[in-house]
Amino acid sequence: MPYRADVDPVDFAWMLGWVTLIEPLPDGDWRFVIDGSNIAAVFGNDMTGKRLSEYPLPAVRDVLFTTFAAAVAARGPHFVTHDIDYDLRRWRYDGLLLPLSGENGSIDRLISTVVLEGGGRR
Repeated sequence: MPYRADVDPVDFAWMLGWVTLIEPLPDGDWRFVIDGSNIAAVFGNDMTGKRLSEYPLPAVRDVLFTTFAAAVAARGPHFVTHDIDYDLRRWRYDGLLLPLSGENGSIDRLISTVVLEGGGRR
């Protein structure tokens, strides 16, 4: 598991609009340090600086809580696929989450990227 300091966004600047950086909070919630601009545009909601518990779509929020917890438990790359119903459309959500550790080895960030397929009317 890489240290957070080992990851340099300059190395993948071409895809930053699809990258999210998430921080675990002591109360079990998560904070979006950065929510990729492309992801925010698709869902019409920028979560940067907000808590996961504030996410406006309950079904997506529940999936993300489960996914983030699984990535922490895996302590390594974690791949997920989900179908999300949003805006009267069904999206296929493929996500890759990578835990990043602090100096003491605890996971202090998750970095994730997604590929959204579909978006067609149901």
